[in-house]
Amino acid sequence: MTPHSLKVENCSSHCTTPSERIAPDLIPIKVGCFHINLASSRGRRIFLLQMLVLCFVPHAALIMQNCTIMAQLSQTLDSSVNLNAEVNTILSLSELVVSLEDERLLVTQCLFSDDTQVDKTKLGDKFSNTDALLGQMLPKLTLDDYKMTL
Repeated sequence: MTPHSLKVENCSSHCTTPSERIAPDLIPIKVGCFHINLASSRGRRIFLLQMLVLCFVPHAALIMQNCTIMAQLSQTLDSSVNLNAEVNTILSLSELVVSLEDERLLVTQCLFSDDTQVDKTKLGDKFSNTDALLGQMLPKLTLDDYKMTL
């Protein structure tokens, strides 16, 4: 016997690869919500697609949650900006009311006191102060956005 003529018992001389071997019959197993048959190539494709889609579900949920939160924050910011403008208008109105009350006080003091020259100077300054406040407030009060009711 030559070294190149070794022979193994119960073996064919033809070498086979795993893909050439005869495979036993595949058993169909149906899994998942759609009862996918993983033994078929179509079933494996659908299962792969399902696994890829499932990876993106948490990301889509997070994006939707962030969009909702941003919309709520935007609405809150708009409300706070509007509220700030209304508070500033009310503060200006209260300053105008205080100025009118001071003006009325000086007019009554001027009418009932003996020192009319000093009081008339103070009264003129107070009138000009009230007129300046009214000049600032009139453009704000003519807007339709600031209709105030009691």
